[in-house]
Amino acid sequence: MIPTETLFSSGNCPVNQFVYQILKLKTMKTTIFKISFIFLLQGLMGAGCEKEEDSITELPIFKELPILYMGYNLENEETRVIKNQETLEIVFSKDLIAQITALQNIDFSKYDVLAGQNSTPSGFAKLKHEFIKLENYSYLYKLDVSYEIVGVPMNFYYGIIVNKLPIEAIVKFEVNKINP
Repeated sequence: MIPTETLFSSGNCPVNQFVYQILKLKTMKTTIFKISFIFLLQGLMGAGCEKEEDSITELPIFKELPILYMGYNLENEETRVIKNQETLEIVFSKDLIAQITALQNIDFSKYDVLAGQNSTPSGFAKLKHEFIKLENYSYLYKLDVSYEIVGVPMNFYYGIIVNKLPIEAIVKFEVNKINP
């Protein structure tokens, strides 16, 4: 049998702490009454406390754009959520759109493009993209940049194509530079 302390005393969840205090009471006459009360209480409280992490969901990325070194119209560390063809043609040169298959014929009724510019102190080894829904209309585009120890500092452009976001969406771009 698992000790009561282990089941209900861990964490900062007020419901679990309250249940633990009830189980410690010696004045209740029967264990059945204690158990019934606990199930009733947890049922009313939504089966206990939810962890904050439960509201974080990793979302699928439709396509990753290739790493580029020119052809974008973004300044240093500028980011953009592109919701239509007109904005796409402002951010990317027409020549670049013609060269990169992923940028051609994007159905903006289904997809949005997230794009940004950043720099590294030297050459690239690898990029890892993640797109996460945090809560309601809040999203995080997380980019881990692994770079070589030796090399020349360089600016680069990155991006992904994701399912259409709500108009109210707020996307935070986070770039983590990792030196292996």
